[in-house]
Amino acid sequence: MKHIFIIFIIILFSHCSSPLKDEPKSLKISLDSIPNISVDSEFELSVYVEGVEDLFAMSFILYYNNALVSIDTSMDFINAGNYFPHPFIPYIEQSFEENRISLAIGDVNSDEGSSGCGDILSIHFKALYSGDAIFYLTNLEMIKSDGEDIDDFGNIEILNHTISITP
Repeated sequence: MKHIFIIFIIILFSHCSSPLKDEPKSLKISLDSIPNISVDSEFELSVYVEGVEDLFAMSFILYYNNALVSIDTSMDFINAGNYFPHPFIPYIEQSFEENRISLAIGDVNSDEGSSGCGDILSIHFKALYSGDAIFYLTNLEMIKSDGEDIDDFGNIEILNHTISITP
């Protein structure tokens, strides 16, 4: 009886630890910055991607609370991250009244998309008033190097970000 129980436990553990063959892909996109800042401080908010394959271009809308923060347009306020080898930002549309910025970024000198994880880009902000500034992404579009949409994910996780601004 002990032998049957031991064999059962071995079979159970070996079956549970083996990966599923048709396990759905998982994509994670997150916004990252320092969690706490003071009024009149400048900071960068990064868009980070993880778990995508053959990403050639990406577009999205970033919403933010313009009563608490502003995009610092006195400088190059958008910087390409380390994800694309030859990043190109062909489209930027700001709408200060609607608290949003629309962006597109891609790889200009490549015939194939990038895979893995890394920072897509960062946006330079300035804290105006105290409070909790919430940032979130919508209208996410991702394109493969062959021009097809990347949409075959079983799980897409988009993590918003909150920065606490103190006086």
